[in-house]
Amino acid sequence: MSTGAPRRLRWLCRRGTRELDMLLAGFLERGYEDSPPAAKAAFERLLEWPDPELQACLFGQRDTGDPELDDVVARIRDTAGG
Repeated sequence: MSTGAPRRLRWLCRRGTRELDMLLAGFLERGYEDSPPAAKAAFERLLEWPDPELQACLFGQRDTGDPELDDVVARIRDTAGG
C-alpha cells in the first residue's frame, strides 16, 4: 500500500463487500497519490457514502450527480481495469 495514503483512508476503504474493498483499496494504492487535489478530496467525500449507493455508482448503476465525484468514480474504474 502506498505510503502517501493516510492510514485513515486505508481504514475507510474497508467496506462490506470484497468488490468494494478491492476497487477502493486499489485506487488508493495505485491512483490516489498521483491524483490532483480535487480528485483526492472527491475520493474522501465518496468514502462517506453508504455502501449500497457507492456500489451502485462504481458499478455504473447510477450517477453521482456531482461532476467531481463522477471524475473520481471514473478514476477508480480506470485503476481497476489497469
